[in-house]
Amino acid sequence: MSEQSTQSGELPAPTQMFQLILSFMMPQAIHVAAKLGIADILARTPVTADELAATTSSHAPSLRRLLKFRTSVGVFSEDAAGKYQQTPLSNALRRDHPQSVRGMAIAFGSPFFWRACGELSATVATGQPAFNHVFGMSFFEYLAAHPDDAAVFNAAMTSVSSVELPAIIAAYDFSGFHRIVDVGGGEGALLHGILSANPKLRGVLFDLPPVVAGAAALRSGSMAGRCQVVSGDFFQTVPEGADAYLMRVVIHDWNDLSGPGSGPAKRSGRCARGAESVARSDRQPGRDLTRSTAKGYAFGFRLKTFT
Repeated sequence: MSEQSTQSGELPAPTQMFQLILSFMMPQAIHVAAKLGIADILARTPVTADELAATTSSHAPSLRRLLKFRTSVGVFSEDAAGKYQQTPLSNALRRDHPQSVRGMAIAFGSPFFWRACGELSATVATGQPAFNHVFGMSFFEYLAAHPDDAAVFNAAMTSVSSVELPAIIAAYDFSGFHRIVDVGGGEGALLHGILSANPKLRGVLFDLPPVVAGAAALRSGSMAGRCQVVSGDFFQTVPEGADAYLMRVVIHDWNDLSGPGSGPAKRSGRCARGAESVARSDRQPGRDLTRSTAKGYAFGFRLKTFT
């Protein structure tokens, strides 16, 4: 079969590869649209590119080209009068969308993400993170030294949680627990959703001080009486006394060779030790958590379900 021959309806392989190569522009175009807040503007009323440019202080001809690029993949649409309007895809970029991906769009197109991705070859050549190669420090060291970018990253993690929350709630029954600790839980979007779906459950949000400072939703209303917000470093310890410890999008950031006491199994062991206080005091039938069971979950990473 020649390169140019295709199955029914398929583009030739070189054309498909060409499209894949050009797709590098897509995340950056979405990033710019999200940063300008275009979806929020169009949520109110359809407007022309010139009107959008005036509202966002942008160069009108360049913005028009950006919008036409976005409409080619269904992010915004243009009517016969030249007015741009919302689509289901662009709607997800609104700030107030319950599953807004705006935070992700802004973060993943920001220089501290984008530049590191551009040096992927350094990782392939050396086995070391490209981020360290570009910025001279690890990702989390960088965030500690750059609070503005850290805020962008935290907003992205909240955005990810809002998207994944419905699937997590549907896939796992949290109602059997009394107290859950979200280790490295960011600004608390996931824990807030779990507690909202399980009115009898109490929670603890645990993350670094600058991160939990953004957990306003857990400090007000009905959540304030059911949830503690605790700052700390899970390299050192985690809050004790819970019968469930949640780590979401945390373990993949570290490996067992990253230093004494810093690998994922070691941190999971701290969660197991934190849960031992419940094993000692909670003797309800069917709810005992022994040291061996806790360690089995923490160090063996026993798979209960896969969705």
